[in-house]
Amino acid sequence: CGSTHPEQLKKLVAAESADIGFAYDGDGDRVIACDSKGNVLDGDSIIAFCALDMAKNNRLKNNKLVTTIMANMGFEKLMNENGIDVEKTPVGDRYVLERMLEIDSTLGGEQSGHIIFKDISPTGDGIISTLEFLNAIVKSGYDINKIYDLVPRFPQHLENIRVTDKNKIMECEEIRAKVMEMEGFLGGKGRIVLRPSGTEPLIRIMVEAEQQDLVNQVIGELSRVIEEKFGK
Repeated sequence: CGSTHPEQLKKLVAAESADIGFAYDGDGDRVIACDSKGNVLDGDSIIAFCALDMAKNNRLKNNKLVTTIMANMGFEKLMNENGIDVEKTPVGDRYVLERMLEIDSTLGGEQSGHIIFKDISPTGDGIISTLEFLNAIVKSGYDINKIYDLVPRFPQHLENIRVTDKNKIMECEEIRAKVMEMEGFLGGKGRIVLRPSGTEPLIRIMVEAEQQDLVNQVIGELSRVIEEKFGK
């Protein structure tokens, strides 16, 4: 349960006929939401909605926000269309905060639900994020069930592969060459993020593209090469 597995939240929102529900992680610094249709509103959705509200009310300093390389390309597209610049960092809320301080931004966060409202607190806080999100909804009068569709979502897939040495993979020329080959295959209409897990013997592959079949092909090819060479 919680923010990483929202299945129970979806059931509870439906059972209680609630308009919206929220789930947090174990230490309460991450939050995701679920609307009455069962759509999960992740960090991208919450940050995007709050960013638009903050920009409208002159709270989004320099009209810039910070997110990570895992944010959906559709998120950046929506922000740019509304005159908001997006800065990207490696995964991790500490990197987000560092960049926020560097560019003097008041909003930053991750797709996973870590969200920092720097004019309130320098760290992610699930309750603060919830209250800020609800406040933006109430002020705008926006239909909660339309928030999910606000952010256009490019097909995205994250694959975790258990490996013998996650650090060697990042230095392997063969893997680097394969990633470059696959980036060429996507032809500028997608992206690949390859990174080691910070806590487990895993390599995480994230592929995003305009079409799901392209995502599937690239994930399949990269997974095959990594498993053949480094799989456990």
